[in-house]
Amino acid sequence: MMIRLVETGLVLFAFGGLIILVGGFARKPLWKEIGALIAAIMGPLTLACCWFVLLDIRQNETVYWARLMAGDAADFFATGSLGLIVGSGLAVGVLSLENRLASLRVGAIFLALSWIFLFLHPTPHYVPIPGWLDKLVWFMVLVGGAGICVVVFRKLKDRLRSFSMPLFILAGIFPLLSLVTFSAHKQAQVFLDLGSMPMEQRLSMIGCLACHSMNGEGQSNPGGGLEAVMSRTEDDLRGFLLEPTDQNAKQFNIRENPTGDMAGVHLTPGQVNALLEALSKVYGFRQPVSKDVSMEGVESILAARSCLACHSVGDRGAAGGGVGGTLEDAAKLGQETLHAWLLNPSADNAKQLGIRENPVGAMGNFALTEEEADVIVPWVLSLKRK
Repeated sequence: MMIRLVETGLVLFAFGGLIILVGGFARKPLWKEIGALIAAIMGPLTLACCWFVLLDIRQNETVYWARLMAGDAADFFATGSLGLIVGSGLAVGVLSLENRLASLRVGAIFLALSWIFLFLHPTPHYVPIPGWLDKLVWFMVLVGGAGICVVVFRKLKDRLRSFSMPLFILAGIFPLLSLVTFSAHKQAQVFLDLGSMPMEQRLSMIGCLACHSMNGEGQSNPGGGLEAVMSRTEDDLRGFLLEPTDQNAKQFNIRENPTGDMAGVHLTPGQVNALLEALSKVYGFRQPVSKDVSMEGVESILAARSCLACHSVGDRGAAGGGVGGTLEDAAKLGQETLHAWLLNPSADNAKQLGIRENPVGAMGNFALTEEEADVIVPWVLSLKRK
C-alpha cells in the first residue's frame, strides 16, 4: 500500500511535467505555471514519502530494498530517483522565470519543507557519508535550491530569460523520467532464479552489495566484506540465511551484537543453496580456527568473537587478511596499544592509537573484556616471533 502511495505521487508528478511541456510548446503560460506548480508540490511530497517507504521496506522486506539499492532493479530505481529529485528543482526554476511570484512562493516552500522529512529520517546506511553531512547536502540542495529560485525571480530573471526554453523542456522531461521507478518496483518483485546465474552475479543481482562489499565493490557497512564468510562453516551460514534473525546471528556466531538489518530477508531454501554455492566457489569455506592454537582459551575467544571473519592468521581466516588485516601485522602494535585497542575497538580509538588513519569502524561491536584481552594479547604478540 505504501508503494502504491509513492507511485500515485509519481503519476501526479509526471502529469505536472507533461503539462509543462504542452504549455510550453503551445505557448500557454498558464498551463506551464499550473504544471510547474503541480510538479513543485508533488515532487517534494513524493520524495519525502519515498524515503519513509524505503525505511519500512529495509526493515521488513530487505531483499526487495536491496534489489532496489544495489541489485537487478538498481539502474531503474536510480534513474527514477534522478527524475524525481532533479525534476522537483527544475519545476521551481520554471516558476522563477515565469513572473509567477505567488506560485513560486508555494513551490519554494514545499521544496524547502521537504528537507524536514529528510532531517527527521535517519540517514540510510547505504549512503557512504556521515549522517550530519548527508543532511547538510540535502539542506543545500532543497532549502538552498528553493532560496536560489526566489533570488532568480527577484534579481536575475531578465538576464536568464534566454534559458527559459531549455529549462521548461528539462522541467517537463525529468518528471516523466521518474516513471521508470515503476519498472524498478516491478523488477524487484520478480522471483530470481539464482541457480541459473553465474556465481558472482548471484550475489550482485539479489542486492547483497547494498550492505556488503565484494572485491572492493558495494558497501562494507553494516554487513562487512563477503570474503569474511570463508571463516564460518557452511552449515552455520545456511542456518542463518534460512532465518536471518537477531537471535540466529548470535546463535551461529555471525555477530555478537547484530543490527537486525537482515531480519527482513526471506530466502527460499533453493535461493540459500544457490548463494552458498556462489560463496563457496568465489571464496571457499574454512573452519574458523585450527586445532593447533598454542594457548589455552584463544580458540574459544576467536570463535566466539568471529575474529577470523575479518582477519587472518597463517592460512586461516578471511582472504588476503580481510578488511581487518592479518593478526601477524597486529602483533607489531605492541602490548599496551593492542590491549587498549581490543578493549575499545572504535573508529576514534583506531585513529588515536595510530592503528588506522581511515578506519571502517567494523570492530565497534566486538570489544573484548579485560579477561579476554589478557588471553588474546600475549598470543597475538607471540605471532610476531613465529
